[in-house]
Amino acid sequence: MQTTLEKVVTRVPFDQILLENRAYRFRAPDQNKDEALKGQLSLLGLLNPLILEEASPQQYIVLDGFRRLDAIHALRGVEAGWNDVPAEVIPSDNMSAADRFKILKTGNMLGDNAYSLYEKACFLHFFCEQGMSREELANAADIPTDQLLSYLELGALRPPWGPELNHLNLDISFVGPLAVRYKTWAASPYRDLADGVVQKILSHAKEEKLTMKSWHFYLDFYWSHGRPFMAAPRNPLG
Repeated sequence: MQTTLEKVVTRVPFDQILLENRAYRFRAPDQNKDEALKGQLSLLGLLNPLILEEASPQQYIVLDGFRRLDAIHALRGVEAGWNDVPAEVIPSDNMSAADRFKILKTGNMLGDNAYSLYEKACFLHFFCEQGMSREELANAADIPTDQLLSYLELGALRPPWGPELNHLNLDISFVGPLAVRYKTWAASPYRDLADGVVQKILSHAKEEKLTMKSWHFYLDFYWSHGRPFMAAPRNPLG
């Protein structure tokens, strides 16, 4: 059962925030955004408070705002005035995984700042591991169950090529079948070549606009008859 969350906006001493606790960070690093944010904070201060959970008296973990946290941490080395920071503080007593999911969904699954595809997969898989059922997750995230299963598959795999998906114009209907294939390939005698096969497939996503038909053609072509085939096809389907 979800609890009623009581948020208190206050100023928290920076050295009471547990910087090493990154359990709720799902965003990939972005040097350009990080540098831009440091400039904004230096000029305007922190406009959007961090969201913190009070793990114990005078000990806080970050639920949302890691990019802001890291920017402030960097600025503390060169600027005065960052001894404490504005934050929404939520007591951890009786807070469920569903409560934490709701907090993070509001700022990270909606609008212009929404998680990218791979970030979303890691986010959903994390909360599945935290005990939320698939039905509960599908309802809370407002996504169809079949799409949720694809996200969970990708999030569970944590493949080395996962972060690259954040920069490609692919949705989960494309990446879901790739994750399923990759899991099979990684369990084959040719598992050492599985990542290279994926890179070949993703290269087409970088260079051309793919249809679902052409996508499945590449999935089949590069790993046919249970073996990888690394040469490019001569006549890919449109």
